[in-house]
Amino acid sequence: MNAFLSRAYRLSGMKSPHCRGFTLVELLVVVSIIALLISILLPSLQGARDNAKSVKCAVNMRSIVQAGLTYASEDRQEWGIPVNEADAEFPESWRSNYSFGGKSGTGATGVVSSSYFSGASPRFHGSIHRPLNRVLYPKANFYTAVGPFGSWLPDTKEDLPVYECPGDKGFPGMHMKGWAGRPQDTSYDYFGTAYSANVYLVSSAGAGQPVRSNSPYQRSLSRVPNAGNTIIYMENAARYAAYANNSELNQPTNNCWWPYTYGNFTAKGWHKKNWRFNVGFCDGSARKIKLKGHTLVEYGPGTIEAVNRCILLRGPDWQIDTLPGALLQTNKIRSQDIDGHTPNRDGADGQFLVVDHPGSV
Repeated sequence: MNAFLSRAYRLSGMKSPHCRGFTLVELLVVVSIIALLISILLPSLQGARDNAKSVKCAVNMRSIVQAGLTYASEDRQEWGIPVNEADAEFPESWRSNYSFGGKSGTGATGVVSSSYFSGASPRFHGSIHRPLNRVLYPKANFYTAVGPFGSWLPDTKEDLPVYECPGDKGFPGMHMKGWAGRPQDTSYDYFGTAYSANVYLVSSAGAGQPVRSNSPYQRSLSRVPNAGNTIIYMENAARYAAYANNSELNQPTNNCWWPYTYGNFTAKGWHKKNWRFNVGFCDGSARKIKLKGHTLVEYGPGTIEAVNRCILLRGPDWQIDTLPGALLQTNKIRSQDIDGHTPNRDGADGQFLVVDHPGSV
């Protein structure tokens, strides 16, 4: 009977006396359940997004490493880290960390014409000057300013996604003073790339003297003894992570002359995990590793130095040095001052800065 009445009400369009809306209590219960589900699911969704960014960054890292290997296979000297034309004008090594690929960066000034990472003469760090671009983007027409008053501003707008890390949110805490002054700028916009080359050098005694390479920089890849563990490129946020004191590894802390040990600081990663970064190795592989401090402090074979240097920087599954290979003469010189590089020439772009971020291992 009830079924018959309900059907009759539906056919007539009248409301059944048995049908009623939700009570306030019922609505509140439903809303509470939805809010609870959202609070449970949102962290998982955020974690999934963060993981996706990290994976994309690792894919870019591997593409850059593979491009370095391709470049080395066609290069007479087998260099996996290209050297661009600006090296002759600027012998300090810190620019070489970024000259391999990317676009014009705005640097400490925020003005591309005066940035040390732009294509403006004599910097020559524009997209057309960075050699790996020709490997990764063989069909691209890279920007070049025409005439003596040409502006490199359009080159800062180049879309070169391989050099962008999706997690790159700007100044990571341990880097150059100029970047600290523009912390909102991503590495991609500041330097022209979110990735850094392993340009690790062993200096000879005396300011302004030639230095020797203890890294893949200006070294044939076939002369890298442990290619599967030797870092060639890394996320820019990781550039100084190996130079931290690491009490876990029990290494000496007082025998290492600047700039190879900075002391206590936290290297903040772009993927919300301190000390963990995507890096690429000389065998063409890429993976996320814990890069914190180093295990060995040694004085290298054949060095003629009056001051101690740290030339072995290694962890459980990585190394920055290329020993037992020989130290190689480079076209670089030792910096003039302990704060960074040549005074009154490099400005904030060439000054290092430690800004500690609290965080756990």
